Amino acid sequence: MSEIKGLYRTKNGDWRFQPSSKGLPKGAKRPAVICLETKDENAAISALMKLRGLDLAAGRPDSRRISEWAGIYLEERTRFGRHQPQTTRQMETALQAFADYLGNPFPDKVRKPDVMAFYAQLQGARTHGTVHRYLRYVRALFFWLIDQRVVGENPAARLRLPVVVQSRRDQFCSKVERDRLLLAAEENPEVQFVMMCGFFLGLRINEIVNARWGWFEEGHCLVRSDDGFRTKTGKARMVPYHSRFAAFIRSLPTGEPEAYVLRPEKKKGKAPLRWDPRVPFSAVCRACGLEWVTPHTMRHTFGSLHAMAGTPELKIRRWMGITQQTLDRHYAGLAPDDAAVSAI
Repeated sequence: MSEIKGLYRTKNGDWRFQPSSKGLPKGAKRPAVICLETKDENAAISALMKLRGLDLAAGRPDSRRISEWAGIYLEERTRFGRHQPQTTRQMETALQAFADYLGNPFPDKVRKPDVMAFYAQLQGARTHGTVHRYLRYVRALFFWLIDQRVVGENPAARLRLPVVVQSRRDQFCSKVERDRLLLAAEENPEVQFVMMCGFFLGLRINEIVNARWGWFEEGHCLVRSDDGFRTKTGKARMVPYHSRFAAFIRSLPTGEPEAYVLRPEKKKGKAPLRWDPRVPFSAVCRACGLEWVTPHTMRHTFGSLHAMAGTPELKIRRWMGITQQTLDRHYAGLAPDDAAVSAI
């Protein structure tokens, strides 16, 4: 057994590496084992360092500062398929802000009061949700640094922070509000498609923008990772058609299976979305007096209305691709009371 955590030798003498799953969200798939294709331990360590982007000749690991380790950490996670590009950019911004605030120290010099000072500095400049996300990224970095034996403890591991109230995420449209928006969207076919997919299939905005004609089969939508696009969990999911969506999709002229439904001429660039429909979407919402509605509100409406209608939780989870924890946090309280319990 090697001293490097995760590096081990099989019965056949081959060396392999199991990336750490620390810092991943609950329920996320464990990263795959990497075969280093050698039976020599030193060669295995060199191959692993090369995969991580580490240059052994660059000096001792403890000579690197926070920003350098953050770059290595993000590069490794991106290479192993643990992050979408948008998440990597968000983490890079947060970790660079952390390094800049502390003067880019060595990782073993960072203490819990330093993290709390960073937290206090962020409070006036960022929303509560963003501040907590920044600290989650810092915590994940230090868990990884512990795995690399760069530090012995995580200064961001046990912070007592105020509970974030996700009031905006808990908002959803009633059926009347949903139908008012759908009626107003009929004047703009692109916004109409966005709203039909959001309200009746529960798709995320990036899934709607990247939807291919091949996703829409007879009776259901198969949301899957395609060329240049990856679902949030990396897994495909199937959502059955609502009767109104089935009639809507049949009324559209179809294209090639691999062609985008919306703006097929737009190619993926550096922007998070291949094409951003939020400006015309917001215009329709304002015209209906529902300025608070965002594209994600449609997905939350899909889950909320199903929970209120008594749809089995397992089906809601499968259709939305969410965990039981997320379902309990946002939708379980909306389930109708079951009077049958009094019948015994």
